[in-house]
Amino acid sequence: MAYQRSGAVLARALDAVNAAVFVLDREFRVLFVNKCGAALLARGASGGKRLGDKIGCGHALHAPEGCGTSPFCRKCVVRRIVEESFRTGKPGKSRLMFRKLEDGELHPAPAIVSAAPFNSGRAHLCLLTIDDLSGLAELHSLLPICASCKKIRMEADYWEQIEVYINKHLADIKFTHGVCPACAKKLYPELTV
Repeated sequence: MAYQRSGAVLARALDAVNAAVFVLDREFRVLFVNKCGAALLARGASGGKRLGDKIGCGHALHAPEGCGTSPFCRKCVVRRIVEESFRTGKPGKSRLMFRKLEDGELHPAPAIVSAAPFNSGRAHLCLLTIDDLSGLAELHSLLPICASCKKIRMEADYWEQIEVYINKHLADIKFTHGVCPACAKKLYPELTV
């Protein structure tokens, strides 16, 4: 079937994805960007070809040679995920607080970053997705919480433990429990001095 081999069909499919999608080479140069990713491209960012240059990364903007040359680039979550994907040949995923350039200012936005390596002919490439969670965070920024037991109100008569709520909405968070000193005095006065 000819349509399965069509690059135009693939580009349209990637444009339909509701996350920023980039195809990067090993030097972090952007070879493809979908419509959602194009919205992340910063107005006023440098003319460089690497991802940080194109999206207006604050560290790339202040580095003389752009993305990948700042001391902070070694700690960049996006760069680490992409490099690890290239090195291992396996997909990777991480959360980060993304800073995007809007109207000359950097604004923080929570995001999930995924990287998956693939080959196209002889080229070793990486499919990078950046899923901006700021809209989701805004939708959930007001939580009705019980002042006493700290359960979250989900519906009119349904309350859920905060740990359950957070595990449902932020799956990679794990809880461990302890007792703070103030509560230890209140709950176990015979054990505390």
